[in-house]
Amino acid sequence: GLSPDDPAYPAYVVTGKMPREDQALPTATDKKAILEADDAVLANRAVIEQLTSVITPDASGKSLNDRAGYGMFAGAQSFAARNDPYGFFDDATGQATTELENIVLGQALSSLKSIFGAAPTEGERKLLVELQASIDKTPTERKTIIDRAIRMAKTRLKFYQDRAAMLRGGSYYKSGGGPATTADGITIELPDFSKMSDEQLRALAK
Repeated sequence: GLSPDDPAYPAYVVTGKMPREDQALPTATDKKAILEADDAVLANRAVIEQLTSVITPDASGKSLNDRAGYGMFAGAQSFAARNDPYGFFDDATGQATTELENIVLGQALSSLKSIFGAAPTEGERKLLVELQASIDKTPTERKTIIDRAIRMAKTRLKFYQDRAAMLRGGSYYKSGGGPATTADGITIELPDFSKMSDEQLRALAK
């Protein structure tokens, strides 16, 4: 019943099978791994969006990062601005600093810690430390740190997107392994999944 222009037609002619016909249904472990990879994709996209919003200029030509205070007492300045009844402190700067803290430290930083997991690379670990202390940095220094965080989050995003696609296609455990390079230039040697036992594969999927 296939027409010659159907994408499945050539494969059926060659193999006599419909696409995915001989592929085993995903197990409960596979489904769990797919859901976790999908969740990680969503988390990475959210972090990228949050951090991008911090350094993207608004109608005034300045980003939130540009408008926020900086220096050793940046946090104290924002607190003082919120509680200053005389208007001595710059309310706009104080509000921008508070908003920057909420996005970078309250949302993005905690999400990145979860995304990088219990065993982050040395570059990822260094980034988390720098991001933690970024509020006191100058806008230029902060932008450099945030740009690097976005690049690393995009690398993780690609990894989890590929992982979800391979799990759905049934090729994840058939991968031959090989090296993978993170955003900070660190090469990680991936295991050869084809040589792992079923028990090892189940543990890895968790």
